[in-house]
Amino acid sequence: MEHAVEAPTPKLAPRARRLMGPGPSEVHPRVHAAMTLPMIGHLDPQFLEIMEQEQKMLRQVFRTENRLTLPVSATGSGGMEASLVNMIEPGEEIIVGVAGYFAARMAEIAARCRAVVHRLEKTWGDSFETAEIEEAFARHPNARILALVHGETSTGALQPLREIGVTQFLHRIAQRPGQPLWFGVAGRGQAVFGLPGNPVSALVCLLRYVVPALLAASGATPADPEEIRLGADFQVRPPLTFFLPVRIEARAGEGSVAMPKPTHGSGDFVSLLGTQGFVELPPGPAVYPAGHAAPFYRW
Repeated sequence: MEHAVEAPTPKLAPRARRLMGPGPSEVHPRVHAAMTLPMIGHLDPQFLEIMEQEQKMLRQVFRTENRLTLPVSATGSGGMEASLVNMIEPGEEIIVGVAGYFAARMAEIAARCRAVVHRLEKTWGDSFETAEIEEAFARHPNARILALVHGETSTGALQPLREIGVTQFLHRIAQRPGQPLWFGVAGRGQAVFGLPGNPVSALVCLLRYVVPALLAASGATPADPEEIRLGADFQVRPPLTFFLPVRIEARAGEGSVAMPKPTHGSGDFVSLLGTQGFVELPPGPAVYPAGHAAPFYRW
C-alpha cells in the first residue's frame, strides 16, 4: 500500500517586526542572547547561583533587604496570587477592600484559598478612609490580613496607605497614564526608571518625569512647562490627573490654543500624529471648558 510523503515542515523563521503596542514588546538583544544559552535544571548548583544573583539585583531595585525577594514568571495578578496563597490558611479571616477590578480579583483568590472573606465594598473609583478600615476590624476582630490595592489601575484611583501605618511604597498610580517607577540610582551612577510598557504612556512619562529628574540629578534646572488654553471642551472620566495629547491651532485674536486629540488607549501611538505635545489636566472637574489654561509639554 502506497503512502503519500508529506513535505517537511518548513523551519520556523518569523520576520522581524517593529512592535509598538502595549504587548508583546520588543526584546533587547542581550535577552535574545540569554535565551540561546544552554538549559539547566532547577536543582543544578548553577541555577541556585543565578537565582541568588537575580535576588540580589531585585533587592537593589526595590530598595529592600528582604531575602525572600523573588522574580515571579507571571502577570501582576500572578504575583498577587503568590502573595495571598502563601499567607492565607483555610478558615482564616481576611478583610478585602473592593473598589475596583483587581481588588475583586483578590477577594476571589482569597475565597479559593478557603479563607473567610469579609468584603469591604465601595463604589469603583473611590478609596477607603481610615475610619472605614478601623470599623471593619472592629466588626471582624479575628481578621489578621487586610488586602487593599494601592493603585487600582482599572479606575486610576489611589488608595491612601500611610494613614493606616504603611511606611514603604513601591509604586503610586493616581493618574492616566501612571507615573514611572523611580528606583533611584544604580551602583555605577545610572538613574534607573521603569516606564509603562505601552508607547503613549512611555513617551508621556519620559517627558513629564524622567527627563526633568535626569536634568535635576545632573545639577541643571528643568524648564517650566508652557501654559496654553484649551480650544474646545474636554470631558474626563474618571476624575484623575489626565495627560491629553493636543494639536496647536492659531486663532485670529486668540493666539494659540490646544485642540484635544485623545488617543484610543495607551497603545494607540498613531493617534499622536499631527499633535505637538500634551497638556496636564488636574483631577477635579468632569469637564474642562474651552479656555481652561493648562501646562503644555512639547514632544
